[in-house]
Amino acid sequence: PNNLSKLPNNLSKLLSNLSKLYRNLRKLPNNLSKLLSNLSKLYSNLSKLSSNLSQLYSNLSQLPNNLSNLSQLPNNLSKLPNNLSKLYSNHNKVLRRKLTSISLKSRKKIKSLTLKKPRRRSSSSKAKRRSY
Repeated sequence: PNNLSKLPNNLSKLLSNLSKLYRNLRKLPNNLSKLLSNLSKLYSNLSKLSSNLSQLYSNLSQLPNNLSNLSQLPNNLSKLPNNLSKLYSNHNKVLRRKLTSISLKSRKKIKSLTLKKPRRRSSSSKAKRRSY
């Protein structure tokens, strides 16, 4: 008799739970679809990560060579003024050769094309010019 009195309450709970189960089962296909989509995105991101890590490894393996090249930079920069001077000189020699085969009138027009070496003036020479 005591168990029979609990039966309506238990049946009510069972119906409520069955209703919840039905609602959850209806959501299941959508949730599974979202799960598959997220897993696909995860796979894509892991693939990109793998590619990026590979590129990082490649870049890191080139680092010693790049550092070695960087250590040569001061020496190469110290050669730059001399090389620029040679460049000015060679350019002007070529122009002079060309000028010899051109008339005097044309030569004067072209003479302005020669590159002028930048002149360095010491601060003392500036002071001397101001004093005149």
